[in-house]
Amino acid sequence: MVTAATRERVPTSGEYAFGFVNDVNDTIVGSGRDQFNYVGAGWQHGPGDGGTFSADNTWNNTAGAYATLDFTGTRVVLYGVRDPVHGTAAVSIDGGPEALVDLRGLRRGNVAVWGSPVLAQGPHTLRVRVVGDGYVVIDRATVVAAAPAMIVPPRSAATSLRPTRVR
Repeated sequence: MVTAATRERVPTSGEYAFGFVNDVNDTIVGSGRDQFNYVGAGWQHGPGDGGTFSADNTWNNTAGAYATLDFTGTRVVLYGVRDPVHGTAAVSIDGGPEALVDLRGLRRGNVAVWGSPVLAQGPHTLRVRVVGDGYVVIDRATVVAAAPAMIVPPRSAATSLRPTRVR
């Protein structure tokens, strides 16, 4: 007799040694998970140049304006645009200390400008504040989530999965 499979099985050979990466574009806007929430006056969205992600970006030069990104994962990397007239962003995770990120430089888009340390798997909030000494341009963020846990059946169950001969 053959019994149909009733649930998915996870491969049991090897181990996952990688995380899952989620690109969050700067124009994915809202207050939910994996959405940028722009607070304060002056935020503008538009087409990008110089290789920006999805050919767009978001910018502001109003001191005190900020953007947040709620995500679930173990690490986040913020991408922006460098330019000689850009300024400084103050970046933090979960309300912790701010790191000042200088966005001045040769004009380049889709540049990794800041990366978080490894975080405990779970919900976190990235905050990017405009210091006010020039434009802060957000291009995207990549979120790394932990690999799935391996679910391995007990040894006795694994041996019972061997095909049996039907007579």
